[in-house]
Order: sequence, then C-alpha cells, then structure tokens
Amino acid sequence: MRCRAVGKSSTASSPNIRCTIQPMGTNFGNLGARRPTHYIVQCKLCQREVPSGCLTFPLGNIVVECPLCGEKRRYRPAEVFLGFPHHFLNRQQVEGTRRQDKG
Repeated sequence: MRCRAVGKSSTASSPNIRCTIQPMGTNFGNLGARRPTHYIVQCKLCQREVPSGCLTFPLGNIVVECPLCGEKRRYRPAEVFLGFPHHFLNRQQVEGTRRQDKG
C-alpha cells in the first residue's frame, strides 16, 4: 500500500491523504505450472495416457502401440489431445537410462 498527500489541505494538521493498493504485476498462483506439449491418447486397454508420436495434430486415424501394455490400437483424431504422459512412462525412461549407463 502506498500513501501520498494529494492537493492542498485547509489545515496543516489534517492533510488530504489518498491510499492506493498497487499490485506487484506478477501472478503468483501460476508459478511452476506447466503447459502440456505432447499429443496424447488414452490406451483403450490399460486406460493410461501414452504419447501418440505425432508432432502436429493428426488429420487422419493413427495407430499407436502402448509402451505399458503392448497393445496396438487405432485412434481417431477426436481421441487425441494435449496432455502429459502417464508417470509410469517417465519412470521407465529413467530406469532405462540408468541401465544403459551401468552397461
């Protein structure tokens, strides 16, 4: 809050003071929030979100093999959305890189 005297006051003991609240200019509610950047499909067998492998939105049907359950299915463009892969995929990638580093 910032206070400042405005205008001339009639008496020296009671100045005209206007207080204003000035926002800091940043929104602290969205700190650390990430935006989804991967095109994702939900596996029809295990019901987990897996990457579709598309760099842009697909215009036709795509075939995606689920890396978690191994099921290969066809997906319509209406079933593709922006999102984050299932956390099991991240864990598998980390374990895979650890195995490669050891060997």
